[in-house]
Formats: sequence, C-alpha cells, structure tokens
Amino acid sequence: MRERLLAKWGTAWRVQQLFGWGEFFRSSGLYLLQMSVGYRAALVFALPTATGPAPVMPPGLIFAFVEPERIDRMLLGETAWTMELIQKKASQGRRFFVGIQDGRQCYFSVMNCRDFVIGGRFHVRLDGNTQAYVGGCHTAASHRGQGVYPLALQCLGQRLAAEGERWLFLHIEVENESSMRGVRKAGFRPVARASVFRVLGLHRRNWRLLPVDEAWQTCGVKQWGLEPDWDESAEQ
Repeated sequence: MRERLLAKWGTAWRVQQLFGWGEFFRSSGLYLLQMSVGYRAALVFALPTATGPAPVMPPGLIFAFVEPERIDRMLLGETAWTMELIQKKASQGRRFFVGIQDGRQCYFSVMNCRDFVIGGRFHVRLDGNTQAYVGGCHTAASHRGQGVYPLALQCLGQRLAAEGERWLFLHIEVENESSMRGVRKAGFRPVARASVFRVLGLHRRNWRLLPVDEAWQTCGVKQWGLEPDWDESAEQ
C-alpha cells in the first residue's frame, strides 16, 4: 500500500509540473474518490473522419496498418500486449496501426469496427459499417512529447474516411489529462461520460452514461449495454 501511494504521489507531482496546481488537485481528488467509493469515469470521444484536421507530418514519419508478425517486439515490450494476445485480437477482426520513423516503429494502436468495452462500465456495439474504435494506443518512450499521438489519430481518421468510416471513437479515463489534450488536438471532442461508483453502505454499484455534447445525437452507436465485470484486458 505504501508503495502504491508513493507511486500515485509521484504521478500527481508530474501532473503538477506539466499542467499546474489545478490539475494536481483534480487528479488527487479523483484518486481519493476512487479509493473511497470505487469511482471511475471515462470520457468517450468521437472524431468525424471526413472533417478531421489534416496532419502535418514531420520528415521520416509514416503511419500504416500492419500484420501482427510485423509489429516491433521491442515496442510491444513497453506495453501489456503479448504476441499471443495480438494473434487472438487479429482472429477477432482487429487491425493494428503503427507509426514508423526512420525505419523504427514508434507508435502502436488497435482498431476495430465491431465493439469496445469501457472497463467495468459499458459494452459498446458499433454498427460495423460507418463507425470504428481505436484503443491500446502507445507511443514509444523515446518519442513522447513529439506530437506522435495526435498525428497518429489524424492519419488513422483519414485512412478510415477513405474506407467509408464516418466516425472514430476512443475513450480516456478522466484523470489522464495528457491523453485528453492529445485527442483534442487531433480533432476529437467528448460526446459522453461513462462512470461507475459504489453506493456507500451497500454492496452494489451504480453505472451512469451521460451525453456531454450534441454530437451524441448524430454519431449514435448501435447499442450500449451494462458491463459489470471489471476486465481492463477486454477494452480493446
């Protein structure tokens, strides 16, 4: 427990250095809520692929879909992904989008047009024709702070628009301020907030899904269902 608190304090202090005291107190408050009532909240973001901003690519950087066997093992080693899990996701129709700079892979993500899970809250089914989801996004440690993440999302949006997909979704836990800034820079906007918390004194949880933008009405997904089992590995 002591190690966990020290690690959280270190994270909160880095948030303060990057984003100021306001984000420090917000992040700390969210952590206290999580510890006391099991509160977790995520924002669902959507990008209209046809009108997304065009990426301004630096020299030597490209993005592409690749087959599982072409994913860099060293890059995967920075994540929780294994080749066994990659192969399993590929058999389920997932596709893998990577960034390559000067011949070295520096970004990885997983895309699908079927569904996604917001861990412990909701299972979202897409229509399979005009909607897609991207998750598992990871930028190599050597390339962080260089704007790779928003560029990857913009390029993915362009590729999907060419394939006929109209909407690209992703979701981010509300305490992850740096990722939220990156997706906003890429042209995404929040359309819903999914949360879960324990009811004090009772052994049950409440799940909530609240629209936060009028785009919620125009990019509606096929179905939202309760996903009470907490399984972060299912999110992709």
